[in-house]
Amino acid sequence: MLLHPRVALERARVQRLRSRAGSVELAPAPSCCMCQRSTSLCPWLVLDDQVGAVCSLLLCPKHKPLLHQQNSVYNIQTLGFAMLHKLNRYRVSALEIKPENL
Repeated sequence: MLLHPRVALERARVQRLRSRAGSVELAPAPSCCMCQRSTSLCPWLVLDDQVGAVCSLLLCPKHKPLLHQQNSVYNIQTLGFAMLHKLNRYRVSALEIKPENL
């Protein structure tokens, strides 16, 4: 059965696009560094004391410190304390707040 030339061209174009799409690798979506959530992310810059460099982290609203705690977060340890306080405040976590938990 003969196809109309436009239909044949369209099918050939679709096949080319499908073959190209199979070889394209998509970049992973940005996600929260704690729970892999990918919506409503906030960037945070904190100091990594062990390396001595500033790290950029993405945090979701669940792991973002409370508003009154945000000014006191300056390194990874204080960020961990702020997250534990927030989770304990809203009874999401019953972890004790100790340096060993971080």
